[in-house]
Amino acid sequence: MGFQFKEFTVDDSRCAMKVGTDGVLIGAWCTAHFWQQPKCSAGLDILDVGAGSGLISLMMAQRMPEARVVGIELDPDAASQARENVARSRFSDRIEIAEGDFTTYGFDRQFDLIVSNPPYFEREFKGARSTECASACDKERFISPEKFLTSGVPREAARHTVTLSFETLTARAAELLSGDGRFAVILPYSARTEFIGLCAMQGLFLSRETRVQGGQGNQGVQEVQGVQEVQEVQGVQVVQGFKRVMLEFGREIHPTLRDELTIGDERYKELTNEFYI
Repeated sequence: MGFQFKEFTVDDSRCAMKVGTDGVLIGAWCTAHFWQQPKCSAGLDILDVGAGSGLISLMMAQRMPEARVVGIELDPDAASQARENVARSRFSDRIEIAEGDFTTYGFDRQFDLIVSNPPYFEREFKGARSTECASACDKERFISPEKFLTSGVPREAARHTVTLSFETLTARAAELLSGDGRFAVILPYSARTEFIGLCAMQGLFLSRETRVQGGQGNQGVQEVQGVQEVQEVQGVQVVQGFKRVMLEFGREIHPTLRDELTIGDERYKELTNEFYI
């Protein structure tokens, strides 16, 4: 039952957002940098925002043996299932799943790494959507997270910024991030520029960026419209379509490290090898 990874199993049957490539990507990407840092030997405090099934929290604990992980999740069903997934793992003594609102929850510490596969709002949906979801989305400024989550469309709620806007996410992350900490997210590529600007307003500056292209048979990647970017390579204009972007921010301004990967390519396999069977 559930998804079997190398060192843990994730059951997402009661979660609005299912296990998918986005979560695995950001979990593997941000830890690939952090686990090599000297501070990891003394332990890190890590926050997983919108923990869902607990997938990213479990990945953090696997990759960084001394880390202390807190996963915060608003949806009671998802939080309950995340606790069950954690309890079945060998990392249960280092992971806490907190049920509550990220914007108001009383955390007792700052965090060295804050990671999130955050909700996002798409004004254009592919395929049909429920009348309830459309109505709620059209009134996003006036509906509470609790009401939206109990409106009968939890999956839509988990994937819209009705429950957590980018503005709120970046502001709260800036409050909770330690002085030399890092904030890492995976987003639709179309949200990249807006999110970088919002982080800069909070004194968080881009340090790493990986643009993600869809590949063949990329199961688990949520279907969104890719963004085409025109680049000039040796005098020839080349159009590239990016679906996702992974961004890492810190408090200091440094040259940004940039690269790309395609779902299923060698870079992707190397990045996720420690987790996939």
